[in-house]
Amino acid sequence: MPALVLFNRRWRIGSDDFVFPGIWSFVFRIIWLTTVFVVYSSRVSFLDCLGKDLLQTYLIGLITILIITIVLEFIIVYLSAQGSIFNTTPRRHLPLFLYIRVFVFLVEIVFSIVGAVWAFREWEFDKTGSCDRGVVHLIQAAVIISWIIFVAVVVAVVILLNPWHDADETEETDHEGEHTIDPAVQLKWEQRCKMLCCCAGKDANSQVAYAEVAAILSKFFHGLDIVPSDIVAGLILMQLEQERLMRDGEQPNLTRPAGPCLSAPSRPAIEEVPLALHYLRFASSAYGWKMFLFSNLCCGVCKLCGLCRNDQTRCCSCLRSDYGTEKDNCCDCDTAAVRQVTELDTEDIVYISFHNRIYEIPFFVALDHRTQSVVVTIRGSLSFRDALTDATAESIKLDVEGQEIYAHKGIARTAMYIRDKLEREHILEKAFQKAPDYKLVIAGHSLGAGAGTILSILLCNTWPGLKCYAFAPPGGLLSAEGVIYTADFVTSVLLGEDLVPRLALGTLDELKSRMMDIVKRSDRPKYQTLLGGCWWTCCGFPETLPHSSDSVHDHPTEDPESRQPLINSQATPKARPNYTGATAVTEGNNGSTAGGQSDAGGRIELYPPGRILWVSEDDRPSRRSICYQPSYKIKWATCQDFSHIIISPAMVGDHIPVKLIRALEEMDEACCVGLDSNDHPV
Repeated sequence: MPALVLFNRRWRIGSDDFVFPGIWSFVFRIIWLTTVFVVYSSRVSFLDCLGKDLLQTYLIGLITILIITIVLEFIIVYLSAQGSIFNTTPRRHLPLFLYIRVFVFLVEIVFSIVGAVWAFREWEFDKTGSCDRGVVHLIQAAVIISWIIFVAVVVAVVILLNPWHDADETEETDHEGEHTIDPAVQLKWEQRCKMLCCCAGKDANSQVAYAEVAAILSKFFHGLDIVPSDIVAGLILMQLEQERLMRDGEQPNLTRPAGPCLSAPSRPAIEEVPLALHYLRFASSAYGWKMFLFSNLCCGVCKLCGLCRNDQTRCCSCLRSDYGTEKDNCCDCDTAAVRQVTELDTEDIVYISFHNRIYEIPFFVALDHRTQSVVVTIRGSLSFRDALTDATAESIKLDVEGQEIYAHKGIARTAMYIRDKLEREHILEKAFQKAPDYKLVIAGHSLGAGAGTILSILLCNTWPGLKCYAFAPPGGLLSAEGVIYTADFVTSVLLGEDLVPRLALGTLDELKSRMMDIVKRSDRPKYQTLLGGCWWTCCGFPETLPHSSDSVHDHPTEDPESRQPLINSQATPKARPNYTGATAVTEGNNGSTAGGQSDAGGRIELYPPGRILWVSEDDRPSRRSICYQPSYKIKWATCQDFSHIIISPAMVGDHIPVKLIRALEEMDEACCVGLDSNDHPV
């Protein structure tokens, strides 16, 4: 940081990113040089080869180039390891040696051409066989390795080169003083989204989704002169600071509104475990055969084979429109996984669809006789199309009479698609015709939890008594008024340090601000930070935590307040970009608005929905062994408990439904709690 500038172009690497590639190249070329030198000095048979002058020129040139390259790589590694992420002064001479390295690289290409001519042309004319075949094979291997390296370098250059020179720094200010992004920057982000999601296909919603996601990303990253490795290093430093706060029993003081604080229900949280576990199995089954095989690695295939369609008389019956399954494969593997996990009979599945596009995700409707309910289960994110739906994170106002509820735009569109599908094909009416006394329950995980929550808001007046179980819902889902509105019929269930329930535009802004502050404070070279992050991820934190900023100890006269962890700093927050397309509302008392809480930039803050059940480890160790088996506890929580992102290796693993199922099963077995025929715990 800042990004490296060579040949008047910006690159997606920094001047401190050459340590690890340089070490690899240094060691590899030392081995290569030793091998070539030993062969050259110990064998003289190449003097009898056809084209011996050309061969000798190639070998001498190769040895010379390898020696020069090794010296240059050592200097580049040494310079790149100097200074900190922001302190680039010790690395100011690095570009000069990179220019020299590029020149040597071009010379190396010339000598590789010479070697290729001899190895694959001159050698063919040596009919006498006077040349030692060992020498020939060595030259051929050296030429092939050289060209492999050249191709890899070219690919790396294409990936790392930023084709826009200063576009990322271009921004304008409108007449109201708000920052607007140059259209060229937004176009660049749109092209990146299309490249990343090239497998998502094209449909009516794709271009709209690309444009909206690009607008969010361009506003989020505008003015940041950073490279990907800076972000990784910043997250590692944030993890270190957060671990220190946890050990000291402190809580981060954040500038983002914490959201509404709902009172805990009178019913103990542990009594919710049986029902939550039951409907979580439904939510997990919606992922189909992929999630089933992931959770049953040993015998998952055998379990599915008995339920998959293998009758020859029904082969290709998936082409028949009256079968009741939409967009499953010819063996109905996804449907078989649903039946295996939920233990439903075929006639209990009223409707099932695995149709997947942007803003359109798979779901199924089934009769659950165990709890006497009609269950609408919605699948979570499992494709690039779903990722685009998740990333369309602007706010949109829901059409709820008498309420000012704002929701995640992409997820709201998904819920509206499911609602329209249910109403157009009268799916719920068909289900309740079979079981008129049953209740309606909506369940989903991740994206499915968010869509299920908004769907329950849209249907709660039509279907009284509706309940929704949202497992690991997105953190940026509903405005404050929406959280309060869903308190009576939505139950969110979260595990540990799961990233998704904490992920919102507000928390990302907070994370970006804190991370930039702590990176500026750090005096550690980036390579040390990255190595430490790998070690802490694999082996856990040591008993004595290393300091993220050595300058605190090097300067005893420094202001004592600056020694506090930066995550607790109370600096006045900068105005944030307005990501939402909704009209900004005026702040009232305590930052609350008619549409929820918003910041100074006019953005409406979004939070996890309903009442929250938080499953966490009973005793969180700083160091974990391979055989570590955690024990869990459960309690009622509020949005305030998820108002900031926790950086840890578990933030991704805790989102997988299999891990949450195991945690709920452990608590269910430990408390000997089950369900009776009336859906009450016993």
